[in-house]
Amino acid sequence: MSKRNSHAAKALRRAERQGKQPATDISHAQIAEAVHQAVCQATGTNGFRQCIAYAVPGAAVASVITGQPHIMQAGGIEVLTGDVTGEGEAALVLDPLSADPEGGVENQEFHAWFSPEPVGLARGVVTSVRRDDLIIADLSMRHFSEYCAAAGAPWSREPLPAYCWASAHQIGSELRVVYRPDPQTTMAVNKRASLEKELLEDITSLALHRLGVISTRKLDELLHSPQPFAGSEWSTDNGVVFTRG
Repeated sequence: MSKRNSHAAKALRRAERQGKQPATDISHAQIAEAVHQAVCQATGTNGFRQCIAYAVPGAAVASVITGQPHIMQAGGIEVLTGDVTGEGEAALVLDPLSADPEGGVENQEFHAWFSPEPVGLARGVVTSVRRDDLIIADLSMRHFSEYCAAAGAPWSREPLPAYCWASAHQIGSELRVVYRPDPQTTMAVNKRASLEKELLEDITSLALHRLGVISTRKLDELLHSPQPFAGSEWSTDNGVVFTRG
C-alpha cells in the first residue's frame, strides 16, 4: 500500500481493533460513489476520461463485496444524445474497431466498464452472453455529456444517471446506451492498465476503505496476490474476456 494511503490504513487498523465487521448490505450506488470519490482523489481530476480507473478498481471492489468475480470489459459504445436532425437522432460513438486513423485504443477511441464473470468461464476463453443476461456496470456514465461537449456536440436529452448496473438490454432500452464489448479491445486495454497498476491498486484500496469492508492485512494480501480478490480474474496483464451474443 502506498504512503499516500497511510491514513486509510490507520483507519482500517482502528476499525479492526474496535471489532467492526464488514458491511453486508452495500448497494451498487454506494460502490459507485466510493469508486468515483477514489478516482477523483487518486487522479486529481473529476474522473473525466478515466474509464479504466473506474472499470478495473470497480471490478475489484465488486468482487470483494459480492464474493462473485467481476472483470473489466472494453469495446465501443453508442449513446443517443437527443439532438435530432434531418438524418435522425445524433449519437456519441466510440468505436475502437473503426478504420479511422485517429481511432483505436491508442487514440482513446474505446470505453471500459466491468461485468460479473460468467460461471465456469476458463481463463483466456471468449464466450458469448445474451444481451438479457449480460450485466453492464459502468461507474463513469456520469461523464457521457462531457464527452459530447469535448467533441463539440450538443447534449439535448435528460441527464443520464451517475452510473448504470443492469442488463445490456435494459440499459439499451431505458437509457438508450448500447455497449459493444470486444475481446481484442479488452486485451489491449488490459495492457494499458498494466502500466497504471499502482494507481489502480490505490484507487481500489481507497474505495474499499470508504466502504469499510476489508482489513488492512487482507487488503494488502489481495492487492499483491498473483490472482487477487478471491479467485477473480482481475489481472492487468492477462484478463478474461467475453462478448455478448
